Amino acid sequence: MMTITRMLSLQGACLFLLIRATSSTAVESCDFESYRICGYTQDRTDDFDWTRRRGSTTTSGTGPTGDHTTGSGYYMHIDGTGQSLGKKARLKSSLIFTRGAQDFCLEFYYHMYGSTVGTLNVYRDRSYSSYRVWSMSGNQGNAWQKASVDFSSSSSYFQIIFEGVRGQWDNSDIAIDDVEISNHACGAVPTGTGDCNFESSDICGYTHDRTHDFDWQRHRGATSSSGTGPSQDHTTGTGYYMYMETTLPATGDKARLVSPAIVGGGGKCVQFWYHMYGSRTGTLAVFNKVYDQTTQGTRVWLLSGNQGDAWRRARVTLSQTAAYFQLVFEGTNGGFFSDIAVDDIDVSDGSCRDVNECLQDAQACSPHAQCTNTADGYECTCRPGYSGNGHLCEGMEASTPVSVSTVSGLSTQQTLVVVGSVLGTMLVGLSAALIFTVMRNRQKSHDLRSIIEQNGEVAMDDISDEKLGGFQNPSYGILQVTIRNDVSDI
Repeated sequence: MMTITRMLSLQGACLFLLIRATSSTAVESCDFESYRICGYTQDRTDDFDWTRRRGSTTTSGTGPTGDHTTGSGYYMHIDGTGQSLGKKARLKSSLIFTRGAQDFCLEFYYHMYGSTVGTLNVYRDRSYSSYRVWSMSGNQGNAWQKASVDFSSSSSYFQIIFEGVRGQWDNSDIAIDDVEISNHACGAVPTGTGDCNFESSDICGYTHDRTHDFDWQRHRGATSSSGTGPSQDHTTGTGYYMYMETTLPATGDKARLVSPAIVGGGGKCVQFWYHMYGSRTGTLAVFNKVYDQTTQGTRVWLLSGNQGDAWRRARVTLSQTAAYFQLVFEGTNGGFFSDIAVDDIDVSDGSCRDVNECLQDAQACSPHAQCTNTADGYECTCRPGYSGNGHLCEGMEASTPVSVSTVSGLSTQQTLVVVGSVLGTMLVGLSAALIFTVMRNRQKSHDLRSIIEQNGEVAMDDISDEKLGGFQNPSYGILQVTIRNDVSDI
């Protein structure tokens, strides 16, 4: 393990950040979407400055029409207009502190389009000495190009400097975007196991997809919004987990968490715990993608909607994987109450074990659901008479025939029929050769109650709860009441 410290200069004050990185971690990454530009600064000794820009440059026939990251974001560029041949602009990274000799890989995208484009140089700067590690001159076409640069450092710190040199005329704009410095040689695949409980701040080499709408967050304890999200992590109850905070993002926005490269080549079992609780909960999907490919990969797991306020386990068997593959956890925002969390990811060789998931997760399904073991875990199915996703099951609309007995010899005979949580039509069956039909449309959890006269007309409904005794919440119940003159006597 290597310790890396970054020093940022903010309004004259120095802020030191300590970053602990494994051999597979990017130690510097910037897409220039933030106005702080990741701590990069202008060299005060140069001739003019780099500028942060969005969209096309001001001069036709030179410069990009959009950034590399999304096509609609920001990039850094030098404008040749108003400058003379050979003038230089230098952009310096923050200080990167290291311990011991180390190989590094610098990767970035550059755009050098225009008939008189000058030169783009990259320097590794340390202890008052600079060493040029990369250079490109002239028109490279109207497209973003990728550069990969190997370099090493044995000193205690270094900086990266991007130097743009102005060409002959105004059409000599140069731009850069998506800069990343990793502590391994270029071409070497930085691998990880994919396992993570997110207790470490480096989150096991997982990274955020630059092309998505917002980021997952590492969090401890309850989320900031009531009625959604977990109150604690799954691992210990006092640790960390990753979740997507959905208060600010728009409905439909996506957050993607990408694993490091995992050595594949055969079958894998992916197990993780998820928490999807909230009235507007969106979707959680898992993708299997080939390492370093721009495509999102193949979707291998998907779940949508409110699954209740509990951590639940998912198992996915990947029958075949590439030599190096990555897992992508994609959450889609369903609205304000839509926090989704993941924890305790585990990747093992072979297919998922044949275990009794229903026995291990006895509380996973609703009491009104049937639990069935499957190849990748278990499936909850609501029992007849209930609807839902299996984790949450609610009573369905009912049409229930009920026979009603009568008492003869009375001038007035009325029967109180109490039905709890029933919607639609209830048929009151044969009684003294009479058929009564009660039509009501009530919200679930409300009691349906009516006094039925023997002539078939409704005499009174919405009887107060205190007069219903023990008949407040059954599926249905029958209570006979004799009323001679005043119905309020019951």
